[in-house]
Amino acid sequence: MEGNKFKVWLRDCVAVNPAVSAAVARRKTDDILSSIQQQGVPNYFGPQRFGHGGGNLARAAAWLGGRRLGKRARNMRSLLISTVRSSIFNQVLSERVKAENWNQLLPGEWLQLNGSRSGFLYTEDDANIMQRLAEFDLHPSGPLAGEIDRSGGKQPTLAALELEHSILQQWQDWVDGLKDHRVAADRRALRLRPENFRWHWQGHDCCIEFELPAGSYASVVLSQAFFLHQSKDLLSNNQER
Repeated sequence: MEGNKFKVWLRDCVAVNPAVSAAVARRKTDDILSSIQQQGVPNYFGPQRFGHGGGNLARAAAWLGGRRLGKRARNMRSLLISTVRSSIFNQVLSERVKAENWNQLLPGEWLQLNGSRSGFLYTEDDANIMQRLAEFDLHPSGPLAGEIDRSGGKQPTLAALELEHSILQQWQDWVDGLKDHRVAADRRALRLRPENFRWHWQGHDCCIEFELPAGSYASVVLSQAFFLHQSKDLLSNNQER
């Protein structure tokens, strides 16, 4: 599976609340990092997908509203499609995070195989499936909006479908626009567990190392434990694809 290796130094880590001691803040941070190591994180698309100040999203909305793309139409079209689908996916995932079921199975869930775009429909309780879920071999998934094929493939049912529809209705114009452009619907895992995740402290600096599959974001992982500043400068040059 292709991916990226990261070694990130976070400098001068301090408590956001000045009333919290450095020792207490570090213990809480260590607890969150341990949770990431064991339970993973919501698999959001990172803010860089949406451009500086969300500019890609504004351009995407204008394009779906009928604005022509101009000379770089082919490359821009792909970017704007990705931007729209990423935003809709993040909205669905955010609602499931609020409901505290982003890492759990709903009735009718479409399960996605780890490191793959393939999956299957979850239809009934099965000890083997629950074990594979616990081992991160299977994941609940969310929609990459678009045109659904006639077979209805890769679609949830029951409670999982009802939840998605309730959210997608708010973005129906965008979903319809993607369908008009014949963009095929797909799925993405709702959660992500970094591989070989480890960290250590040197004074107020924290060094974190981990591996991610292609299409996932280091900034999303780090933001679960830290408030990031100047995040574009945080990643070291020790990255491998």
